[in-house]
Amino acid sequence: MKFFALVLYVALCSSLQMKADAIELSSRGILQTFLADLAYLGAGSGEFFSAPLQFSTNDWLASSATMLEIAAVMHSDTELRGLTDANHSSLAEHIFRSSKIFGERYVVLFFAGAVYSTGLLAGDDYIRKSGRTMLASLLYAGLMTAGIKVLAGRSRPRDESSAFRFQPWQLTNSRQSFPSGHTSTAFALASAMAGQCESVWGRCSFYGIAALTGLSRMYDGEHWASDVLLGALIGTLAGNFANSSAMQSGPGRSGMMDRLKLSPTGSGLQLAWTLF
Repeated sequence: MKFFALVLYVALCSSLQMKADAIELSSRGILQTFLADLAYLGAGSGEFFSAPLQFSTNDWLASSATMLEIAAVMHSDTELRGLTDANHSSLAEHIFRSSKIFGERYVVLFFAGAVYSTGLLAGDDYIRKSGRTMLASLLYAGLMTAGIKVLAGRSRPRDESSAFRFQPWQLTNSRQSFPSGHTSTAFALASAMAGQCESVWGRCSFYGIAALTGLSRMYDGEHWASDVLLGALIGTLAGNFANSSAMQSGPGRSGMMDRLKLSPTGSGLQLAWTLF
């Protein structure tokens, strides 16, 4: 009897040890995947902001045309502001108040982070990469938007009657109108999600909600029309880049991000880059 009890005890201890080892291996795998994704996003930031260095002549022509379009809208900002001010209603108030949440940075980051965390913990690569794409899009759009805001220092419509009041290198909120952060955030998420959606109606819905977010900022007097337009372009650009082949690792790809590896060591973290 004692012999069988001893065998049972040994089997139970072995089973518990195996489960503990499995949990440890799983945790280690989750950590390594998370660190690899951090390196992936960091390298992606470098590729995103260095992209103009690889622009072709057509790319520069398209960029110049876009800037001219924004300048043209800027000259109509005052008239467009008067148009939105003259069309306030309880229905519009309700619609725009509801849609503005899709441009709230922390709400959107929480959503994207929740998607990523779900995929990471569940071991579902598709969900994890979807969340990672959303986070990447929001990161690139957020950094670009914040940088231009400080450089431009444009006054908001609610604080200034002139659409051409610029004071560069201003950190106060009243001098950070150009471009619209809510709009770039909404379009960054919309374009990231649209790139992973096969339904045309689904993609139209994402962009439609993002457009309402931009219009809500004009309606509230927080942004000029040109602020919203540039914010939409930045968000879309960031989302499309995050969804592009330059950001998607796969067989045969030897891009910068596939050659980066971030892993834990006994004394901290190790970043390795394979040249060939």
